[in-house]
Amino acid sequence: MNKHNLVSRDKLQHYKIYNRRHPQLAELEMLKIIMYDLGIVPIYQSIIGSIIPDILIKTKGKSKCNLYIQVDGEYHNCREQMQKDIRQDAYIHSKGHLVLRFTNNDVFNNKQYVIKQIESYLKMFPKIHPQRFHSPQSRERFIKNILGIKKEYQELLLK
Repeated sequence: MNKHNLVSRDKLQHYKIYNRRHPQLAELEMLKIIMYDLGIVPIYQSIIGSIIPDILIKTKGKSKCNLYIQVDGEYHNCREQMQKDIRQDAYIHSKGHLVLRFTNNDVFNNKQYVIKQIESYLKMFPKIHPQRFHSPQSRERFIKNILGIKKEYQELLLK
């Protein structure tokens, strides 16, 4: 790996940490949907190659196919960002993973649609076996100790 790639990886790590400490409200709402309504353990702001998708639903077991969920604000409607999103999705697909995109409006105003879309994807692609919470206590421990977000935002996730 050359020096340029190392610097890029360092920058990505910095962005990941920053994003976790300063999450978007729509991303927090999506995390709540995934954790409370679907009972799935998410990974927030993970690095895949040279990008940082919002949320990862990681497969447990032998399958290497994961589901990445993106929560898109208004700026994703501009041409330049749309082209970037297409390239990012293609990259994630090239690694054998799947991508679902939702708008902030979907997340805040159409929760049942979001839940149905995620459930449909999980049914259509049975090779995705997400890890699930075993109890409300395990979910609370996850939010407090593993998710990696500031305490003030943790309170928003603890119903």
